[in-house]
Amino acid sequence: MNVEFREFRTEDLPAVGEFLNRVEPSRDPVSWQKAIVPCWPWDGDVFGQMLVIDGVLSGVVCQLQCRRRYGEKIRTGCNIASWYVLPELQGKGFGVQLLGAALSNGDWVYTNQTPEPYTINAFKRVGFEVIDTTEWIIPNVPRWRRGDFVEASDIAGHLSGEALKNFTAHAELPSVGHVGLMGPDDTFCHIAFVRSRWHKLSVARIIYASNYEALTQCIPAFSHIALMHYGLLLTAIEKRRCAKRPEMAIADRWKDPILYRGDGIHPDQIDSLYCEVVSASPNLR
Repeated sequence: MNVEFREFRTEDLPAVGEFLNRVEPSRDPVSWQKAIVPCWPWDGDVFGQMLVIDGVLSGVVCQLQCRRRYGEKIRTGCNIASWYVLPELQGKGFGVQLLGAALSNGDWVYTNQTPEPYTINAFKRVGFEVIDTTEWIIPNVPRWRRGDFVEASDIAGHLSGEALKNFTAHAELPSVGHVGLMGPDDTFCHIAFVRSRWHKLSVARIIYASNYEALTQCIPAFSHIALMHYGLLLTAIEKRRCAKRPEMAIADRWKDPILYRGDGIHPDQIDSLYCEVVSASPNLR
């Protein structure tokens, strides 16, 4: 048996899309290709690792990569997604070796934003830590906004540095909405969100804020805008970003945790901006 673990690149994407469709047919091969290629600016051409046995593609783990700031350093972020081996090979160590190949760079920051529940312990065994992403659910109703709304086209003028890069990398993506708000103390906050659902109701799920201290003050204004400008009935915000129950919150919902691994990384540095949450979310426009 000839066993090979190697990177997959642009020329391998059709075969990888076919493989992923075979093991998880909820997406067709072309949709799988779109889901595993970063939709933000990225100059790399490696999209993951694959297991090839006797010339046959037998396993895949996808790596959605970016370059961004974590604390004081610019590092490569790598979101691990779609980790599969053929059913007949499971339990034989091939999946663990494949994952190990995907986690081989010690300076990268690794995340898994949407882990399958049965894989969480496997990730924990290789050093991943868990972030509780339980969310507050808030009804979006017309209300006094408690802040000045900034049109999406003008958000860039209020940002600089990494916050500006984060916005421009996602500004044209149809799956990500952007709201700019000036808080009560004239502190600007850029909020990025995606469309989600809760009990069949549409939700604006906040995945990033340029200023998390200002975010809690901006929730009422954001809730108003999510309803009036986007027609979304609810807002969801993670409790770790808003420890105190927001005004009018009607429930909290448990979500699968975010998993992360990286030297010197604090969980507050991990958000959902460069990951499959962005790539796979339905369009807002």
